[in-house]
Amino acid sequence: MGSRDPFDGVPYDRVSLGRRSVERPDVTFRPVRNGIDYLLSAVEHLTARRHRDLFPADRDLKYGVLHLHAATEVLLKARLEVEHWSLVFADPGKATLANFQAGSFNSTTVDGAIARLRDIAQVEISDKTRQAIKRLGDTRNAFTHYGHSVPALVVESRSAEVLAFLIEFIEEELHVPTNDFDEEFDTSMRRIRAVLGNIDSLVADRMRDVDAELKGELLESTIMCPACRQFAVLVGSEPRCRFCLQAWMPRDLASEYVALVTGSDNGQVIPCEDCASERGGVGDELTLVFHVATADNPQDDWKALCFQCGTKYKRRERVVIYDHASDAEHASIERTPDE
Repeated sequence: MGSRDPFDGVPYDRVSLGRRSVERPDVTFRPVRNGIDYLLSAVEHLTARRHRDLFPADRDLKYGVLHLHAATEVLLKARLEVEHWSLVFADPGKATLANFQAGSFNSTTVDGAIARLRDIAQVEISDKTRQAIKRLGDTRNAFTHYGHSVPALVVESRSAEVLAFLIEFIEEELHVPTNDFDEEFDTSMRRIRAVLGNIDSLVADRMRDVDAELKGELLESTIMCPACRQFAVLVGSEPRCRFCLQAWMPRDLASEYVALVTGSDNGQVIPCEDCASERGGVGDELTLVFHVATADNPQDDWKALCFQCGTKYKRRERVVIYDHASDAEHASIERTPDE
């Protein structure tokens, strides 16, 4: 890749710009240290007051999310700088070293950084991780601009996913031992790993309680929570996540599940015939969802499940029907109940 060690202890190297060579400052050491500092601050906020209360205070959760997102952005862009400093510009074609050294430029977005890492630096970041970073960004934006309210366990679950990624990312892509930074690096990373273990333990302990409650046949009607991403929502007339305690109306849960779990281009939701028959043939609630994975077989998402009455269908075939009442097309399946 033609990149140099980010912590090689050499403050300057020389790069060719056109016909002349200029000295370039070390562009990776400071961002990495800054990113790790954000990361350490994030985990300290996310686990604050753990000795007195079950959850951190609202303020700690907010700043935990803000600093974790900042750490993610800084560290991803630090890896771009290892490849070439111009890649952190929103438009690398307009990048100048003077503007870079002065910090006077618009930088690429987090999504842009991930795409460039993949396409240019050949650093693979999984779709699952990208989605986790996006969810963290959504939470960060809501906290920043809208006074967002979200269950504490949702924040912790989302944060744990990104924290785990960043620890591995730093070790594999950014950490090169040197005399002047290695001791500080190791100390910070030990503290971060210890706190991540505390968060993971909280999630694991909570899920053990959920697993004890939702077992046997209930697993066939237990879906992934769109908020915390744990298999902890038992569908029915009053669905509620047993992990993060988020609650919905069935139609709202169906809508969120399609948007956040299956993806709007993969999942569809239509009225359930069983629910309609219980109402004397009247049923316009969109609660029957396609592409549902349940806790009994999380890898299989070919099931159709009503989030209102819990009726399950095996997916036999797909046709498109026109619903004149809603003036829209709905996908349908052969109405063969799951056995």
